[in-house]
Amino acid sequence: MGIVAAASVGASGCSLQATSSLSARSLETLVARILATSFDIRPPAVRCPEGIPDKIGSKFTCRASIDGQPLELAGTVTGNHGAVRLQPTRAVVAVNVARQRLATSLAKTFGHPVTVACSAPTLLVAKVGGVFRCTAEVAGIERQLVVTVTDLQGHLRYRVLPYRPPG
Repeated sequence: MGIVAAASVGASGCSLQATSSLSARSLETLVARILATSFDIRPPAVRCPEGIPDKIGSKFTCRASIDGQPLELAGTVTGNHGAVRLQPTRAVVAVNVARQRLATSLAKTFGHPVTVACSAPTLLVAKVGGVFRCTAEVAGIERQLVVTVTDLQGHLRYRVLPYRPPG
């Protein structure tokens, strides 16, 4: 899953048009709302720098915390009056959705229903190339999975480790 890549800071409650810099508070509210809506969570704490020039091409970084994990969002002013584009610098993976997709894919491979459990928070903030582990139960046999984050949109690739009988 990815975060909405473009958003516009509205002038609600403050007049971005009347100043030469963007309001950090307005950006923080915008980023928190986008993260909350995108991931069905409470609006997280967000910090954006003060004094961002309201000039096309100006760059900035906002910092958020999702389930205690830091997430930076690179921002660029794209238009007049506070139009910005935000891009997370790490992927945010909805692990419950990933579990369901892994189970569906593995069920096709093994020809049996599969249950997947992962050792990761509900929302995982991970760098591209980062890994987490899951266990798949297939017909009473547990198989270990290594799951790799492949891009900033949170797409995943998995590898089933060789079976090792207990004991």
